[in-house]
Amino acid sequence: MNLQPVYGERALYWKDENAIIVADLHIGMEFEFREHGINIPFQTDRMVERCERLIESTGAERIIILGDLKHMIAGKEQLMEERKHVSIFLKRLSEKVEIVLVKGNHDGSIRSRRMKIYGPRGIKIGEVFLFHGHAWPGKEIADVSIAIASHLHPHVKIVNELGYSYIQPCWVRGKMKKEIMKKRYGREKKMEFIIMPAFNEIAGGVAINESMPEKVFSMMDMDNANVFSLEGINFGRIRNLRYTHIMHGEKNEGADN
Repeated sequence: MNLQPVYGERALYWKDENAIIVADLHIGMEFEFREHGINIPFQTDRMVERCERLIESTGAERIIILGDLKHMIAGKEQLMEERKHVSIFLKRLSEKVEIVLVKGNHDGSIRSRRMKIYGPRGIKIGEVFLFHGHAWPGKEIADVSIAIASHLHPHVKIVNELGYSYIQPCWVRGKMKKEIMKKRYGREKKMEFIIMPAFNEIAGGVAINESMPEKVFSMMDMDNANVFSLEGINFGRIRNLRYTHIMHGEKNEGADN
């Protein structure tokens, strides 16, 4: 299927479809920050430029957005301003590639003649199923070899023996739980999954080695999933990263030996 993370970026290149996949752009998120007195420069132009570089470097003819193209859900004035930024993003990129959106929980009633829009239950393309992750995917997920989701904005938190920590965005890759797939979709099949990092660099996220996602993500074997940095470094399995360092040189608790 030739699905490869782009080195140093929060994007997949899908060679078979000559497509770039990105997720969680959250255009307009800056308005929410500003409501709380935090002034952050708009990321729209930067995200367009990053997408343009991805298109140029790969020769992609399509961009697939895996949910949450936009951010604001309420606030009439903010929604109107957000719509302008979404329009700028779509206009500039639609002049270069086809745009496909699989709707996320922030996309609501979004409409545009500049892109194809699919519902939150996802779409099947060949042996790949694409969905956002806030809603259970459609039954066609049981017919593929790999599912790609987003929604979590996954990060990994690393703590040293002194208690100092840092958090960074990551990829998560693992296998589906056969028993849950069979119970929900009537088929027991070997399947892999990928959870994408948020494309928007200010979107924040969840430390997946501290907080175990539920609901839709319960069908994924998160404990045994591997965590990768944007540069392709394999940090190991989530269950081995899920521990607490005790400060002052005391022994770590919960780590696998």
